[in-house]
Amino acid sequence: MSTAPGYEMSMAQAGYSASVPRLTVRGMIQFLGWSLLTLNSLGDPLKTLYGYYMSTDSSFQTLVWEMEVTNNFNNISSRVCNDSLPFLDCYYELPVDGTGSLAGSLCRSYYPVDKDPTQHVGNFFGNCTLVNGERIDIPNDEFASTQWSVQTSSPYRQCLSAIGEGEPFPCDTTTTTNGHQINYRPSQTEATMWCKEFGGYFILNRSSLVQEAFLVNVSDPDHPSFLSLALDVNTPVFSLENLIGCPAHIHIGGTASQITTSAWYGETVGSWTAHTTRTADLNRVSWNGSLVHVWTLHYSEGDITIVRLVYKDIFRLTMVSLVVIYRFTSIYYPIYLVYRRQQQSLPQWIAQSHHGLVVHKRERYNFLILFFLTAEAVASVEDIVVYCQHTVFTSSGSIGTFLLNYMSIMRIIWPCSFVLLVFTRLLGCLFQHQDMFKLCENLFLLGAPVVMLYVPFHVTKQGIRLFQGYRWTGMYCHHFTNTIHNVYSNQINCFYLFTQIFGWFIFVNATTTFLLSMLWYWKMPNKSMLSYLFSPPNHRVNPVSKPLELILQNSAKMILTNEARHSQYHVGGAANIAADGLVCLVYGNYHVVGYTAWGISYPIENQDGFVGVIRGRNVSFDDQLTVFDLLKQTSFPMVIGIPDLT
Repeated sequence: MSTAPGYEMSMAQAGYSASVPRLTVRGMIQFLGWSLLTLNSLGDPLKTLYGYYMSTDSSFQTLVWEMEVTNNFNNISSRVCNDSLPFLDCYYELPVDGTGSLAGSLCRSYYPVDKDPTQHVGNFFGNCTLVNGERIDIPNDEFASTQWSVQTSSPYRQCLSAIGEGEPFPCDTTTTTNGHQINYRPSQTEATMWCKEFGGYFILNRSSLVQEAFLVNVSDPDHPSFLSLALDVNTPVFSLENLIGCPAHIHIGGTASQITTSAWYGETVGSWTAHTTRTADLNRVSWNGSLVHVWTLHYSEGDITIVRLVYKDIFRLTMVSLVVIYRFTSIYYPIYLVYRRQQQSLPQWIAQSHHGLVVHKRERYNFLILFFLTAEAVASVEDIVVYCQHTVFTSSGSIGTFLLNYMSIMRIIWPCSFVLLVFTRLLGCLFQHQDMFKLCENLFLLGAPVVMLYVPFHVTKQGIRLFQGYRWTGMYCHHFTNTIHNVYSNQINCFYLFTQIFGWFIFVNATTTFLLSMLWYWKMPNKSMLSYLFSPPNHRVNPVSKPLELILQNSAKMILTNEARHSQYHVGGAANIAADGLVCLVYGNYHVVGYTAWGISYPIENQDGFVGVIRGRNVSFDDQLTVFDLLKQTSFPMVIGIPDLT
């Protein structure tokens, strides 16, 4: 095959401008913004895979969940509870056994006068009379207290009778990536494990920093008592065999089923577990008239493990893989060819060519790719919900975790873009308005701040309306317990969950983007907001490359006709043109405009079969040249980068 004329020419002869714009402060800011957005888009697959990996075991992240609880107690005229609802304005007084510092004392626990029907974390307010007769009011300056959940498990049902209130039930266990065992649902097979869920009181000695748990022992129903266990802060799961003489384990904090969905690829369960035993953190006690007002800061460290079948990951990985293949073969490859054709270092070329370049614009008006991305986002709705909670409850010092969480949440932009693309395609067909197709690109600029500022709080605010991880248990410690018992009580389809949480957001976001874009189109010469923001002032009003648009509009391929509507090809924008999949095909002495999709390149023809020929920086259909004429030169053309066109 002969060497293509112009392939060894100078940059100016080959259709490239060698001038590099003078660097200014404004230009540096634009370049920095463009670089951050582009790198963020380039890293989408890695961030998605990282999210899949992180959700397989909650121990990969240490998240702080802080909740404030306030209640009023009556310690003057309160009565003994009558063993029936409501458990308000009354108390129990029980002896304390076990290994904690308060073992041997007699402790009284009060129920508040104003406990909410769904108050998950409770206060502990009471007093303990020690063996020497000394009375300690809790909480005080020395002791912090709260109320939290506990789960016990054993292969033998009778082992669970010694500790906690309630009835054991058979449960299923899963092993996480790191080898942790989580009891995550009532058993659906033969029972190999029994679980029991209940509440407990947790008291932290501020001097020794040792926390102990008060758990109710009703093995003798006529003589109930508190069992005090000294806890190690880094051991939320430990064996009880030395204490009760039977193989059993205790899970401090219990296991909460935060979200449960169904889909064609199987069920998904999000199970919350604790990383440490920390819970009682800070109390403030004051008088509210004749009542004692107790404010508690409940502190816990834990995260959610997403339990799912392998079919779900196979489906999501397939969607992500198809998008990655499309990006490399249809976007990155043509841009790389443009870089290879010129004679500059990569930093110099990027500095010259990034103006107005939106690397991933092509996938944002591609129905198939947006469908793949939307399907992946809907299938990952449980992950998105979990990451929304992360952003609200995570410690403010975990900047890296914050960023990764927000990047995962940003996936809901894809369904918005898909809906907007369908809408704009319909409008474009009805009104022949070519600029309608820029809306999907503008969505990423207008929608991102809304996602970051609104969505996490909106999802977290749904609370137990969406989640089924709590139920009332116990009498002596009546507690709204973390539970797996109700894991299927509110199970819903993943698509329905997505529309329930994000449906209105998608509608409002798409409508707002449409209205703002229409206003933008009315006033601005450049229809793409991102392209406008990342272009220098003298490039924002450059004339459009009309010859190239005519080539695409008159193409025999409908996909190329749509392509011409999507993009404004400015003079001198080879990288911008290549981002839409256009390349230069070399057939002997002819340079022909080609189109690349999924790694396959072919020349662009009009309805009469003539191809578009590039001569220097000009392009037009040659009414003397067809594909059959080109095949006489070679059946395997060289694919090179498309030049800047006038």
